[in-house]
Amino acid sequence: MASKADAVVFGNPNQIRVHPPLQKTNRNQIWILSAIEAPPNTGRHRNYHGLFNWTMTYRTDSIIVTPYFKYKTFTQVTSLPPKNFAEGRTKKVVWFVSNCNRVNSGRMAYARELQQYIPVDVYGRCGDRKCPKTNPRCKTMVKTDYKFYLAFENNKCKNYMTEKIMTAYENDVIPIVLGAASWEYKNALPSHSYIDVDDFETPRDLAKYLQKLDENDDLYNEYFLWKSYGDFVASKPWCRVCSLLHEPALPAIWYDDVDAWWRSKDTCIDRKTKWSSVLDK
Repeated sequence: MASKADAVVFGNPNQIRVHPPLQKTNRNQIWILSAIEAPPNTGRHRNYHGLFNWTMTYRTDSIIVTPYFKYKTFTQVTSLPPKNFAEGRTKKVVWFVSNCNRVNSGRMAYARELQQYIPVDVYGRCGDRKCPKTNPRCKTMVKTDYKFYLAFENNKCKNYMTEKIMTAYENDVIPIVLGAASWEYKNALPSHSYIDVDDFETPRDLAKYLQKLDENDDLYNEYFLWKSYGDFVASKPWCRVCSLLHEPALPAIWYDDVDAWWRSKDTCIDRKTKWSSVLDK
């Protein structure tokens, strides 16, 4: 069945553990390497030289770019009814996290330091609060109770911005981001819709700013003005796959070493926050 397909998608590098290594019998068939996790969380695929034609990942240098989210501006500004997004929210910061150790982003240390200056409710295996995924209250309380949501990635990798950010936007709460480079967040997210930890020298400075927003509804609501200018849309990667497969003039593409591309030295680097850089001095 697969040998007759126009394209074969390998949905996760962790799955490519076949021995002996896979052989490509149809050289006209397109092999696509797909990944949604960062390289440190995926398996190695060293034995597949010259087999993959396309890549389909969140990285912008992929043949088919599949971001976790995509922001698109409206052709004209939309007038929305006034709304106080702070109304009824009595709690400050919430974080859902279960991967406590095998991370290179430094998020646990940052969150612990932040907790010294502002309440941060931590749910999951890494915190002292529990809320089973089967409990619908886990989803609704973010929207009804909290003002800020920690969207801290487990790895600091190029273009790696995940559904954590969308969880905040979908629940009308301000995301606090850590993981990607600041310029990547600026390119991907609406202006003045999120808070970047790298805009603050220390977690204490961030906490002071969050307290300021908590005490001033007008300042808090400014972080939702973006809703009049655009919205998030589906990236539709499969439409892109179909389009490319029907493109007769598309030149042949081969990744001689797809593992080297996926794990190039600038992919996941130690992008320290300003705070961690200060500690090292």
